[in-house]
Amino acid sequence: MPIFRGWLIVSSLFVVLMVSSGLGFYTLPILVRVMSEQGVFSVHDVSSASAIFFLASGIAGLKIARLLEKNDVRWVVTGGGVLCGFCLWGLGQIQQVYELYAIYAVFGIGFAATSLLPAMTVITRWFVAKRAIAISIASTGLSVGGVLVAPQVAGWVETFGFREVSIWLGVAYVAGTVPLTWLFIVGNPENLGLSPDGEREASVKTSKNDSNIEYKNAVTSSFFVWFSVTYIFVMAAQVGGMIHIYNLVAFRIDAEYARWIMGVTAFASITGRFAGGFLLHHVSIKPVTYVLILVQGSALVGLATVWEPFWITGLAVAFGLSVGNILMIQPLILAETFGVKDYGRIFAVSQLLTTIGYAMGPEIMGAMFDYFGGYRNAFSLSGLFCFVGLVFFCIANMKDSSCRRSRLLR
Repeated sequence: MPIFRGWLIVSSLFVVLMVSSGLGFYTLPILVRVMSEQGVFSVHDVSSASAIFFLASGIAGLKIARLLEKNDVRWVVTGGGVLCGFCLWGLGQIQQVYELYAIYAVFGIGFAATSLLPAMTVITRWFVAKRAIAISIASTGLSVGGVLVAPQVAGWVETFGFREVSIWLGVAYVAGTVPLTWLFIVGNPENLGLSPDGEREASVKTSKNDSNIEYKNAVTSSFFVWFSVTYIFVMAAQVGGMIHIYNLVAFRIDAEYARWIMGVTAFASITGRFAGGFLLHHVSIKPVTYVLILVQGSALVGLATVWEPFWITGLAVAFGLSVGNILMIQPLILAETFGVKDYGRIFAVSQLLTTIGYAMGPEIMGAMFDYFGGYRNAFSLSGLFCFVGLVFFCIANMKDSSCRRSRLLR
């Protein structure tokens, strides 16, 4: 029996996400330390640039979602890959803060076109019954980028200097995203005369499991609003922690141990996401989400207070386990709740709102580091954000339950 084409697409997206995260997302915390050590930019300057990166990514996502509906996904990823390659080279040449902010903004636009938005849109079209497994496999590429790519980038940057290696990082971004996309990725199974999941009964499952709520009704629903607010706080904590954990460990121990902790965190994210994908294929997604948010908040509060390598490592593992799964759960819940009809645009709006958290987390933590001269207060506040998000997630589920009951009564 031939292998379903969707799994080849999942494997290709795994590699694309590995490259985009390793050279994009996981490079940002390395640049916080490298650029601030050069004396040209402060930790707050580079943290603010990271906030601009995420904000630009979220805003661009709205337009990219439209492009994904009307155009071949391969052209979208190609444009994003070229932009990111140019920006990585450009970051090695700059000297002024305004140049830093401008390049990070363009970098964020390119990143949005080569990361989760196109990947989750394609996978949601290709899978229904096996969507959780497919998303867990593909999105694990994000964490593998942290394990395999980011430590290499950190080593090269600290050995040769960022200016010297920036051109090669740019070339690697383009080479790792564009060719693979053109060779293997097809945006919709219907283009090849196939059904989701590669099963005859997939069309029946689609009609039963996917609500296919229209875009306008979805983004104005109470559940969508409160769920998005949840992710603003939870992702502010997560991204702030990811951006600053390298600097925290380097500040408290040394840069070599910080690189190792980045790898440990990413490896924990990989194993957690794989396990979570298969678990969520069999259990309800929302109770698991409560646990993961609680674990992430507790880990961040713990990192605020410990200095010993043993405890830092243990808390980094707990943080990594939550990071991988919380990121994966967002597109799963949206697809489960609203269906695939307008999924790209619904996910893009959710991502845009979530980027408020992406931008807020690194910015606040960088400012608090500069003000207090350390990370104790910054990571404590980050953990508190998770607990606030947990409350909002409870409200979102109550609103969702109320809406479902009202529809049944009709």
